[in-house]
Amino acid sequence: MESNNPRTQGAFDTAKNSIKVYGALSAIALLAVIVVSSSGHMVNTFMWVRAALLPAVAVLIYRMTVSASRGSRRAFERVNPSPSSCRSRSSAST
Repeated sequence: MESNNPRTQGAFDTAKNSIKVYGALSAIALLAVIVVSSSGHMVNTFMWVRAALLPAVAVLIYRMTVSASRGSRRAFERVNPSPSSCRSRSSAST
């Protein structure tokens, strides 16, 4: 995988920025659940679990994307939305 290509790095930068926005929105959702709960309203277990997991998942996805941008093939395959199409393109070009 050629990760030094400026076009590739641009795509990784876009992905990392999108994941940062996702993480920020997830943190806002967690804060909203905390505020609603502290104001005396009922918050069910689903809301707590979802609000806690979303920021954690954002951090994990961001770390994998950073690893992929540095050339990690395994991380790239995990964050690539369609790994099978990537493999078919790379085998066709060789």
